[in-house]
Amino acid sequence: MILGNKKTEKHLLRLIENKNNIAHAFLFSGPQNTGKSRFAIEFAKALICQEDKTHFGGCGRCDACKTALNKSNPDFIYFDPKQIGKDLGKSENVPIEKIRELKKTLQLKPYFEKSYKVAVINDAHSIAQEGFNALLKLLEEPPKKSVLVLVTPYPEALPNTIISRMQNIKFSKISKEEIKKYLLDVKLDNLIEHIDYFSENPDLLFDKNYRGLDKRKKAIDGFYEFLEMPLEKKYDHAETLVKKENELSEVIDSWLFAVKKSLLLKAERAEDFENTSQKRIEKNYITRYGLKDLAGMLKELIELNHILKTTNVNKKIALDTFILKLEPHHYEHNI
Repeated sequence: MILGNKKTEKHLLRLIENKNNIAHAFLFSGPQNTGKSRFAIEFAKALICQEDKTHFGGCGRCDACKTALNKSNPDFIYFDPKQIGKDLGKSENVPIEKIRELKKTLQLKPYFEKSYKVAVINDAHSIAQEGFNALLKLLEEPPKKSVLVLVTPYPEALPNTIISRMQNIKFSKISKEEIKKYLLDVKLDNLIEHIDYFSENPDLLFDKNYRGLDKRKKAIDGFYEFLEMPLEKKYDHAETLVKKENELSEVIDSWLFAVKKSLLLKAERAEDFENTSQKRIEKNYITRYGLKDLAGMLKELIELNHILKTTNVNKKIALDTFILKLEPHHYEHNI
């Protein structure tokens, strides 16, 4: 299921219609949570589909599409740094071994007759410099019938030598109107009160059990509690977060969401959010802090988020620094 970015979808469809002359490398960039990864996967499925008629996301019926659905298609490679980190029990950076393995795979002839070899790397900013060096050689001499797609909200973290050799496809945020229409179309109007959560992370819409929604709520509640902790307990909490490294990114995203939302409400733009959510924020958080407090928190959180996602910084030191910067805002009163 694809939501939003209809102009981009049409552009990609035109490229697929002429897939005999498709570019060998694409960069899918734009703000976080705009569906870039989902689009990249559907784009890849279209490039491996065996049907003559063009389908964005593939036909779903041919052998190539069926094997793609059960993740056993040898012509489709998908790298997710978060999953790699879980499997290896370490950081989310894409290891150089994975890039070398990818190069070898793309140099092989496609398994299916009308297929391309397609590789999608999510969160491409997590690739280490030596990994980019290996990719550069691949981009300079691309194998026939191969396509590489890099996905990132931080294109500035990629070397210019990589970006200049790729076709940049830009994505924009999905509007609340589109999300609301989707919820009504699929008879989930009872979830409209959570539209502000979904607008920050549309992938939550496709979690059938909506566990992601519950997880996001818990993370936001956790941030409220975190703000009220004494300094020493904040440091202890930071240490706990670092130990759950694969969840840290989601937690920081949730904290950003809470502060952005509260800042808008404090600035009297409450119409941007559903009333039920507004009451929840006011009760827990917003009435205790002024605009200057919230703006300061947002600035520090954006900086923390960017550092954690684009560098190999020591995560505990980064969080401790954030806590130290946060303290003056914590003790200021409403403005």
